[in-house]
Amino acid sequence: MNEVAGQSTVKNFAKDGIHGDCLKNRRSESCSDAKGGHPHGSLLRAFWQGPTPRKSKERKVPELPEVETVRRSLLDHLPDREIRSIEVRDPFVLRGQDIELFQQGLVGQRFQTLSRQGKLLYFPLQERTLIVHLGMTGQLTVRLPHRADTTFLRHEKTGLQRTLQHPPDKHTHISIHLDDGAALHYRDIRKFGRVFWVPELGRAEILGRFRLGVDPILDPFDPKVLSAALGARKSPIKSVLLDQTLLAGLGNIYVDEALFRAGIRPGRGAHRVRGAQIRRLAEAITAVLHQGIESGGTTLRDFVSGIGQTGYNQEKLLVYGRYGLPCHSCGQILRRSTVAGRTTTWCANCQK
Repeated sequence: MNEVAGQSTVKNFAKDGIHGDCLKNRRSESCSDAKGGHPHGSLLRAFWQGPTPRKSKERKVPELPEVETVRRSLLDHLPDREIRSIEVRDPFVLRGQDIELFQQGLVGQRFQTLSRQGKLLYFPLQERTLIVHLGMTGQLTVRLPHRADTTFLRHEKTGLQRTLQHPPDKHTHISIHLDDGAALHYRDIRKFGRVFWVPELGRAEILGRFRLGVDPILDPFDPKVLSAALGARKSPIKSVLLDQTLLAGLGNIYVDEALFRAGIRPGRGAHRVRGAQIRRLAEAITAVLHQGIESGGTTLRDFVSGIGQTGYNQEKLLVYGRYGLPCHSCGQILRRSTVAGRTTTWCANCQK
Protein backbone atom coordinates (compact mmCIF):
# COMPACT_ATOMS: atom_id res chain seq x y z
CA MET A 1 0.00 0.00 0.00
CA ASN A 2 1.17 3.57 -0.63
CA GLU A 3 3.13 4.74 2.39
CA VAL A 4 1.02 7.88 2.83
CA ALA A 5 -2.15 5.92 3.42
CA GLY A 6 -1.02 4.65 6.83
CA GLN A 7 -1.97 1.68 8.93
CA SER A 8 -5.25 3.25 10.06
CA THR A 9 -6.38 3.43 6.45
CA VAL A 10 -5.66 -0.28 6.00
CA LYS A 11 -7.90 -1.03 8.96
CA ASN A 12 -10.65 1.17 7.55
CA PHE A 13 -10.48 -0.59 4.20
CA ALA A 14 -10.63 -3.95 5.98
CA LYS A 15 -13.86 -2.91 7.70
CA ASP A 16 -15.43 -2.62 4.25
CA GLY A 17 -14.53 -6.22 3.48
CA ILE A 18 -11.38 -5.51 1.49
CA HIS A 19 -8.48 -7.83 2.15
CA GLY A 20 -5.44 -6.21 3.75
CA ASP A 21 -3.05 -8.11 1.47
CA CYS A 22 -4.52 -6.35 -1.57
CA LEU A 23 -3.88 -2.99 0.06
CA LYS A 24 -0.46 -3.55 1.61
CA ASN A 25 1.03 -5.21 -1.46
CA ARG A 26 0.76 -3.29 -4.70
CA ARG A 27 1.79 -6.35 -6.65
CA SER A 28 -0.93 -8.57 -5.21
CA GLU A 29 -2.78 -9.85 -8.26
CA SER A 30 -5.78 -11.63 -6.80
CA CYS A 31 -7.75 -12.72 -3.78
CA SER A 32 -8.24 -16.38 -3.06
CA ASP A 33 -12.00 -16.05 -2.68
CA ALA A 34 -12.71 -13.28 -5.24
CA LYS A 35 -16.13 -13.93 -6.76
CA GLY A 36 -18.68 -11.89 -8.62
CA GLY A 37 -18.44 -8.35 -9.93
CA HIS A 38 -16.85 -6.90 -6.80
CA PRO A 39 -15.01 -9.39 -4.62
CA HIS A 40 -14.48 -6.88 -1.83
CA GLY A 41 -17.99 -5.57 -1.36
CA SER A 42 -18.89 -1.91 -1.09
CA LEU A 43 -16.70 0.62 -2.93
CA LEU A 44 -18.52 3.63 -1.56
CA ARG A 45 -16.11 4.91 1.06
CA ALA A 46 -12.76 3.26 0.42
CA PHE A 47 -12.70 3.48 -3.37
CA TRP A 48 -14.19 6.94 -3.54
CA GLN A 49 -11.92 8.55 -1.00
CA GLY A 50 -8.74 6.66 -1.93
CA PRO A 51 -5.47 7.14 -0.04
CA THR A 52 -4.83 10.62 1.37
CA PRO A 53 -1.72 12.50 0.25
CA ARG A 54 0.61 14.09 2.80
CA LYS A 55 -0.89 17.21 4.30
CA SER A 56 2.10 19.29 3.31
CA LYS A 57 1.38 18.84 -0.38
CA GLU A 58 -1.48 20.57 -2.16
CA ARG A 59 -3.59 18.19 -4.22
CA LYS A 60 -4.15 19.07 -7.88
CA VAL A 61 -7.05 16.77 -8.70
CA PRO A 62 -8.86 16.86 -12.06
CA GLU A 63 -12.27 18.40 -11.43
CA LEU A 64 -15.53 18.41 -13.36
CA PRO A 65 -14.29 20.46 -16.36
CA GLU A 66 -11.16 18.34 -16.76
CA VAL A 67 -13.08 15.07 -16.54
CA GLU A 68 -15.72 16.36 -18.96
CA THR A 69 -12.93 17.38 -21.33
CA VAL A 70 -11.57 13.83 -21.26
CA ARG A 71 -15.04 12.41 -21.91
CA ARG A 72 -15.74 14.67 -24.88
CA SER A 73 -12.32 14.08 -26.43
CA LEU A 74 -12.94 10.30 -26.46
CA LEU A 75 -16.37 10.48 -28.10
CA ASP A 76 -14.93 10.08 -31.60
CA HIS A 77 -12.86 7.05 -30.64
CA LEU A 78 -14.66 4.74 -28.18
CA PRO A 79 -18.43 4.39 -28.86
CA ASP A 80 -19.26 1.21 -30.86
CA ARG A 81 -15.70 -0.05 -30.50
CA GLU A 82 -15.22 -3.61 -29.19
CA ILE A 83 -12.65 -4.48 -26.54
CA ARG A 84 -10.35 -7.18 -27.95
CA SER A 85 -7.78 -7.56 -25.15
CA ILE A 86 -6.58 -5.92 -21.95
CA GLU A 87 -3.14 -5.61 -20.39
CA VAL A 88 -2.89 -4.93 -16.66
CA ARG A 89 0.65 -4.03 -15.67
CA ASP A 90 -0.04 -2.94 -12.10
CA PRO A 91 -3.17 -4.30 -10.37
CA PHE A 92 -2.98 -1.62 -7.66
CA VAL A 93 -5.19 0.69 -9.73
CA LEU A 94 -7.90 -1.99 -9.85
CA ARG A 95 -8.38 -1.41 -6.11
CA GLY A 96 -8.93 -5.05 -5.26
CA GLN A 97 -10.75 -6.32 -8.35
CA ASP A 98 -9.17 -9.54 -9.56
CA ILE A 99 -7.12 -9.17 -12.77
CA GLU A 100 -8.69 -12.11 -14.57
CA LEU A 101 -12.15 -11.05 -13.46
CA PHE A 102 -11.46 -7.52 -14.72
CA GLN A 103 -10.28 -8.80 -18.09
CA GLN A 104 -12.95 -11.44 -18.58
CA GLY A 105 -15.68 -9.00 -17.69
CA LEU A 106 -14.61 -6.51 -20.36
CA VAL A 107 -13.13 -8.45 -23.31
CA GLY A 108 -15.73 -8.81 -26.03
CA GLN A 109 -17.83 -5.96 -24.68
CA ARG A 110 -18.59 -2.96 -26.86
CA PHE A 111 -18.60 0.67 -25.69
CA GLN A 112 -22.08 2.17 -25.82
CA THR A 113 -21.92 5.70 -24.45
CA LEU A 114 -19.41 7.71 -22.46
CA SER A 115 -20.91 9.23 -19.32
CA ARG A 116 -19.83 11.31 -16.35
CA GLN A 117 -21.14 12.46 -12.97
CA GLY A 118 -19.00 14.97 -11.16
CA LYS A 119 -15.40 13.71 -11.29
CA LEU A 120 -16.40 10.12 -12.07
CA LEU A 121 -16.23 8.68 -15.59
CA TYR A 122 -18.48 5.71 -16.28
CA PHE A 123 -18.69 3.97 -19.64
CA PRO A 124 -21.72 1.66 -20.10
CA LEU A 125 -20.86 -1.44 -22.11
CA GLN A 126 -23.28 -4.14 -23.24
CA GLU A 127 -23.51 -6.00 -19.93
CA ARG A 128 -21.67 -3.89 -17.35
CA THR A 129 -20.08 -0.48 -16.79
CA LEU A 130 -16.42 0.52 -16.81
CA ILE A 131 -15.58 2.97 -14.01
CA VAL A 132 -12.62 5.38 -14.15
CA HIS A 133 -11.60 7.90 -11.51
CA LEU A 134 -8.48 9.86 -12.42
CA GLY A 135 -7.37 10.56 -8.85
CA MET A 136 -4.51 13.07 -8.78
CA THR A 137 -2.33 12.25 -11.78
CA GLY A 138 -4.43 9.83 -13.81
CA GLN A 139 -4.42 10.22 -17.60
CA LEU A 140 -6.93 8.38 -19.80
CA THR A 141 -5.79 8.71 -23.39
CA VAL A 142 -6.31 6.91 -26.66
CA ARG A 143 -3.37 5.75 -28.78
CA LEU A 144 -4.42 5.89 -32.42
CA PRO A 145 -2.72 3.67 -35.01
CA HIS A 146 -2.58 6.45 -37.63
CA ARG A 147 -0.98 9.05 -35.34
CA ALA A 148 2.68 9.21 -34.39
CA ASP A 149 3.82 8.92 -30.78
CA THR A 150 5.36 12.00 -29.16
CA THR A 151 7.92 12.41 -26.40
CA PHE A 152 6.96 13.24 -22.82
CA LEU A 153 7.25 16.79 -21.52
CA ARG A 154 8.36 16.84 -17.90
CA HIS A 155 7.17 19.48 -15.41
CA GLU A 156 10.31 21.27 -14.16
CA LYS A 157 9.20 21.29 -10.49
CA THR A 158 7.08 18.16 -10.01
CA GLY A 159 8.55 15.79 -12.57
CA LEU A 160 5.02 14.93 -13.76
CA GLN A 161 4.71 14.19 -17.44
CA ARG A 162 2.36 14.66 -20.37
CA THR A 163 2.38 13.97 -24.10
CA LEU A 164 -0.02 13.80 -27.03
CA GLN A 165 0.31 10.06 -27.55
CA HIS A 166 2.65 7.42 -26.21
CA PRO A 167 3.41 3.71 -26.17
CA PRO A 168 3.05 1.93 -22.81
CA ASP A 169 5.67 2.95 -20.26
CA LYS A 170 6.26 2.08 -16.59
CA HIS A 171 3.40 4.37 -15.50
CA THR A 172 0.89 2.97 -18.02
CA HIS A 173 -0.90 0.53 -15.75
CA ILE A 174 -3.75 -0.56 -18.03
CA SER A 175 -4.08 -0.80 -21.81
CA ILE A 176 -7.45 -1.65 -23.37
CA HIS A 177 -6.97 -2.73 -27.00
CA LEU A 178 -9.86 -2.05 -29.40
CA ASP A 179 -11.02 -3.69 -32.61
CA ASP A 180 -9.83 -0.81 -34.82
CA GLY A 181 -6.22 -1.06 -33.66
CA ALA A 182 -6.45 1.78 -31.15
CA ALA A 183 -5.65 1.39 -27.47
CA LEU A 184 -7.09 3.15 -24.42
CA HIS A 185 -4.27 3.79 -21.91
CA TYR A 186 -4.68 4.50 -18.21
CA ARG A 187 -1.49 6.14 -16.96
CA ASP A 188 -1.02 7.30 -13.38
CA ILE A 189 2.30 8.21 -11.80
CA ARG A 190 1.05 8.47 -8.21
CA LYS A 191 -1.64 5.76 -8.45
CA PHE A 192 -4.41 7.58 -6.60
CA GLY A 193 -6.87 6.83 -9.38
CA ARG A 194 -8.81 3.64 -9.95
CA VAL A 195 -10.23 1.59 -12.81
CA PHE A 196 -12.72 -1.28 -12.42
CA TRP A 197 -16.11 -2.42 -13.64
CA VAL A 198 -19.47 -2.77 -11.94
CA PRO A 199 -22.51 -4.82 -12.99
CA GLU A 200 -24.87 -1.83 -12.97
CA LEU A 201 -25.77 -0.15 -16.25
CA GLY A 202 -28.27 2.59 -15.40
CA ARG A 203 -27.33 6.12 -14.42
CA ALA A 204 -29.48 6.04 -11.29
CA GLU A 205 -27.81 2.82 -10.14
CA ILE A 206 -24.31 4.23 -10.73
CA LEU A 207 -25.09 7.45 -8.87
CA GLY A 208 -26.63 5.53 -6.00
CA ARG A 209 -23.70 3.17 -5.71
CA PHE A 210 -21.19 5.99 -5.35
CA ARG A 211 -23.47 8.39 -3.45
CA LEU A 212 -22.86 11.21 -5.91
CA GLY A 213 -24.68 14.48 -5.45
CA VAL A 214 -26.04 17.00 -7.95
CA ASP A 215 -23.90 17.65 -11.02
CA PRO A 216 -24.21 21.42 -11.69
CA ILE A 217 -23.80 20.87 -15.43
CA LEU A 218 -25.86 17.73 -16.06
CA ASP A 219 -28.61 18.05 -13.44
CA PRO A 220 -31.15 20.81 -12.79
CA PHE A 221 -29.22 23.41 -10.83
CA ASP A 222 -30.45 26.77 -9.60
CA PRO A 223 -30.50 28.80 -6.35
CA LYS A 224 -33.21 26.54 -4.89
CA VAL A 225 -31.17 23.40 -5.52
CA LEU A 226 -28.06 25.04 -4.07
CA SER A 227 -29.96 26.29 -1.03
CA ALA A 228 -31.29 22.80 -0.36
CA ALA A 229 -27.75 21.37 -0.63
CA LEU A 230 -26.37 23.91 1.83
CA GLY A 231 -29.27 23.52 4.27
CA ALA A 232 -28.51 24.62 7.81
CA ARG A 233 -24.91 23.42 7.75
CA LYS A 234 -22.60 25.53 9.87
CA SER A 235 -19.40 24.29 8.23
CA PRO A 236 -17.48 26.77 6.06
CA ILE A 237 -19.15 27.28 2.70
CA LYS A 238 -16.03 26.02 0.92
CA SER A 239 -16.09 22.78 2.90
CA VAL A 240 -19.73 22.16 1.99
CA LEU A 241 -19.15 22.86 -1.71
CA LEU A 242 -16.35 20.28 -1.73
CA ASP A 243 -18.68 17.54 -0.43
CA GLN A 244 -19.20 15.24 -3.42
CA THR A 245 -22.37 13.76 -1.94
CA LEU A 246 -23.99 17.22 -2.15
CA LEU A 247 -22.49 18.73 -5.30
CA ALA A 248 -20.50 16.41 -7.53
CA GLY A 249 -17.52 17.74 -9.44
CA LEU A 250 -16.36 20.83 -7.58
CA GLY A 251 -12.80 20.88 -6.28
CA ASN A 252 -10.34 23.39 -4.90
CA ILE A 253 -9.81 25.33 -8.12
CA TYR A 254 -13.40 25.95 -9.12
CA VAL A 255 -14.68 26.47 -5.58
CA ASP A 256 -12.14 29.27 -5.02
CA GLU A 257 -13.07 30.82 -8.36
CA ALA A 258 -16.82 30.58 -7.79
CA LEU A 259 -16.66 32.03 -4.27
CA PHE A 260 -14.61 34.97 -5.55
CA ARG A 261 -17.08 35.71 -8.32
CA ALA A 262 -19.96 35.50 -5.84
CA GLY A 263 -18.17 37.75 -3.34
CA ILE A 264 -18.37 35.18 -0.53
CA ARG A 265 -15.58 34.55 1.98
CA PRO A 266 -14.53 30.85 1.87
CA GLY A 267 -14.69 30.51 5.67
CA ARG A 268 -18.21 31.90 5.96
CA GLY A 269 -20.67 29.46 7.51
CA ALA A 270 -22.80 27.80 4.84
CA HIS A 271 -25.97 28.50 6.84
CA ARG A 272 -25.22 32.23 6.55
CA VAL A 273 -25.18 32.19 2.74
CA ARG A 274 -28.70 33.25 1.82
CA GLY A 275 -30.81 35.35 -0.56
CA ALA A 276 -28.83 37.25 -3.17
CA GLN A 277 -25.63 35.44 -2.17
CA ILE A 278 -27.20 32.08 -3.04
CA ARG A 279 -28.25 33.41 -6.44
CA ARG A 280 -24.80 34.84 -7.16
CA LEU A 281 -23.09 31.66 -6.00
CA ALA A 282 -25.27 29.39 -8.15
CA GLU A 283 -24.56 31.57 -11.17
CA ALA A 284 -20.85 31.67 -10.39
CA ILE A 285 -20.59 27.89 -10.03
CA THR A 286 -22.12 27.22 -13.45
CA ALA A 287 -20.09 30.05 -15.01
CA VAL A 288 -16.68 28.84 -13.81
CA LEU A 289 -17.47 25.24 -14.76
CA HIS A 290 -18.60 26.18 -18.27
CA GLN A 291 -15.53 28.37 -18.68
CA GLY A 292 -13.32 25.46 -17.63
CA ILE A 293 -14.96 23.10 -20.11
CA GLU A 294 -14.82 25.60 -22.97
CA SER A 295 -11.12 26.14 -22.21
CA GLY A 296 -10.31 22.44 -22.33
CA GLY A 297 -9.72 22.20 -18.59
CA THR A 298 -7.03 23.58 -16.30
CA THR A 299 -3.53 22.22 -16.91
CA LEU A 300 -1.38 23.18 -13.94
CA ARG A 301 0.94 20.19 -14.10
CA ASP A 302 0.07 17.10 -16.09
CA PHE A 303 -3.62 17.18 -17.06
CA VAL A 304 -4.33 16.25 -20.69
CA SER A 305 -7.48 15.38 -22.59
CA GLY A 306 -8.20 11.95 -24.02
CA ILE A 307 -6.15 12.85 -27.08
CA GLY A 308 -3.26 14.36 -25.13
CA GLN A 309 -4.11 18.04 -25.47
CA THR A 310 -3.55 20.47 -22.60
CA GLY A 311 -6.13 22.95 -21.37
CA TYR A 312 -5.72 26.71 -21.03
CA ASN A 313 -8.19 27.65 -18.29
CA GLN A 314 -5.21 28.29 -16.00
CA GLU A 315 -4.72 31.49 -17.96
CA LYS A 316 -8.18 32.70 -16.88
CA LEU A 317 -8.05 31.98 -13.13
CA LEU A 318 -8.84 35.05 -11.03
CA VAL A 319 -7.70 33.89 -7.58
CA TYR A 320 -6.62 30.25 -7.47
CA GLY A 321 -2.85 30.03 -7.09
CA ARG A 322 -2.47 33.84 -7.13
CA TYR A 323 -1.99 34.52 -3.42
CA GLY A 324 0.38 37.42 -2.84
CA LEU A 325 -0.64 39.05 -6.12
CA PRO A 326 -3.05 41.97 -6.60
CA CYS A 327 -6.76 41.23 -6.89
CA HIS A 328 -7.99 41.76 -10.46
CA SER A 329 -11.04 43.60 -9.14
CA CYS A 330 -9.80 45.91 -6.36
CA GLY A 331 -6.02 45.72 -6.44
CA GLN A 332 -5.59 44.50 -2.87
CA ILE A 333 -3.15 41.66 -2.26
CA LEU A 334 -4.87 38.28 -2.30
CA ARG A 335 -4.71 36.30 0.93
CA ARG A 336 -3.97 32.64 1.54
CA SER A 337 -5.52 30.55 4.29
CA THR A 338 -6.50 26.95 4.96
CA VAL A 339 -10.18 26.01 4.76
CA ALA A 340 -11.41 22.41 4.90
CA GLY A 341 -7.76 21.32 4.89
CA ARG A 342 -7.19 22.96 1.52
CA THR A 343 -5.04 25.91 0.54
CA THR A 344 -7.44 28.75 -0.21
CA THR A 345 -6.86 32.03 -2.04
CA TRP A 346 -9.30 34.90 -1.58
CA CYS A 347 -9.70 38.67 -1.43
CA ALA A 348 -10.55 40.16 1.97
CA ASN A 349 -11.97 43.26 0.29
CA CYS A 350 -14.15 41.62 -2.36
CA GLN A 351 -15.33 38.59 -0.38
CA LYS A 352 -17.40 38.99 2.77
